[in-house]
Amino acid sequence: MENHSRGRGDEIRIYPLSFAEFYNVYEGDYDDAWEEYMIYGGLPQVAQFSVERQKAEYQKNIFTNVYIKDVVEKNKIQNVDLDKMRNGKENCYEN
Repeated sequence: MENHSRGRGDEIRIYPLSFAEFYNVYEGDYDDAWEEYMIYGGLPQVAQFSVERQKAEYQKNIFTNVYIKDVVEKNKIQNVDLDKMRNGKENCYEN
């Protein structure tokens, strides 16, 4: 994962696992592994979680903490409640 705009000093690139790599560490049959790979992708951290909720939460956090924060900061959007946005609330603007 690369993030040019977050202003971090060090860059760590994390590439998704190929399906072969994912399946090699997956504990289950081929069809279940393929379905999970298609739903959650091959991010190495996701492959380590065994609970669906953990996987979904991890992906939500990446999306909110990296991409959404970039959009908010770049466009100087004010009064956005990122916790509400992360939790899928319709009204994520603070009053």
